[in-house]
Amino acid sequence: MDRILSIPLSIFPSDDVLIWNGTNSGNYMVRSGYYFASSLVELQDTGSTLTCEHWWTKFWKLKLPSKLRIFVWKVFHNVLPVAAELHRKHIADTPLCPLCKMQQETINHALFLCTRAKEYERNAEYHGKLPKLAAAILVFATEYLLKYQTVHASSLTSGSTAVTNTHPANITPVASLADPWIAPPVGKLKLNTDAACNRSNKLIGIGAVLRDSNGYIKAALSKSILGCFKPKEMEATALALTLQWLISLGLTADFIETDSLLVVQGLKASYDCNSAFHTMLKDVNYLVSFFPRAQVTHVRRSANTYAHVLAKFALTVDTDCSWLEEFPPPLLTVM
Repeated sequence: MDRILSIPLSIFPSDDVLIWNGTNSGNYMVRSGYYFASSLVELQDTGSTLTCEHWWTKFWKLKLPSKLRIFVWKVFHNVLPVAAELHRKHIADTPLCPLCKMQQETINHALFLCTRAKEYERNAEYHGKLPKLAAAILVFATEYLLKYQTVHASSLTSGSTAVTNTHPANITPVASLADPWIAPPVGKLKLNTDAACNRSNKLIGIGAVLRDSNGYIKAALSKSILGCFKPKEMEATALALTLQWLISLGLTADFIETDSLLVVQGLKASYDCNSAFHTMLKDVNYLVSFFPRAQVTHVRRSANTYAHVLAKFALTVDTDCSWLEEFPPPLLTVM
């Protein structure tokens, strides 16, 4: 049932079509088929993957030195800087083991097979270089730490000064970041639509408001339908059902606004697609043809508040609500 409710359908009678879900266009492509086949292989390996993840979870909880746990992880994932790996990445000149100089230095060779590593302390030599004395390492670490602390302290001082001097000039009022609703020209009407979703109840709320140049509400709609689509599909469905509602009332609209940029871009695109989303866009394009002067544009949520509130309200009631030449009570909360 959930799978069925997740499929948006055309509001007009139409024949069934095959849609390939591996692409946004709904058309099959060889590359998408390859990705799908690869995902099936990964799905078959899920059991072994979960077992491996469970093993690593237990391993990281062992009371071992951190450097030992990290070393084991590097060995398991083959990321130790052995000569064979460094040579493959064009870092080392030769893949041969620097100790025995007889075989390639792989992780297996370095840890278990190298005869010289077994005879001597491997840490006594490292790629032909003698190890540093403990006293020299201590001096180097102390100097490095002192330099780091000095640089860090100076950066904090300069950073705080910069913030003190520049922050007040860059403060932008929060209200200015919100785009308000703009009234249409005199004699014109503007339609705003939006959609909301209650995924737990598999319910989609649709809100629409038609206003004139003075901001007066000529008509408003709050309607719910069963389903749980993708956001862009819900927005396209809301727009289509709203236009159908206007036509049934004999009303018109000169400007149509939605806060879904994908819907606006999809309506302007000329390519032919076969997805469920583009099926809804075809419905919208057909219905818009009943409004020859209408322009469909994108606005921010702040300029679409009334429609958004009515879409949310539709999720809380059991019946569809429609208002003509009156102010919808649910909008009193945003006045």
